[in-house]
Amino acid sequence: MIDSLGKGWENIIKIFPRLEMTPHLKSLWIILFFISRLLIQVWGRISNYLLNYLGITIIKSKFDI
Repeated sequence: MIDSLGKGWENIIKIFPRLEMTPHLKSLWIILFFISRLLIQVWGRISNYLLNYLGITIIKSKFDI
């Protein structure tokens, strides 16, 4: 079981010995990982847009463009 999950999961399994990594639980972790990646990308785009908008607004106000 540990070999199929990789070396990184060994410490997690040692910390939670009663929690078995069933295929259902593993797929849940994978889904949560991809959802978190998607949320990080969305937040990055929103913050990038806001920073660009604020930067353009500040430049316009300083130089009266």
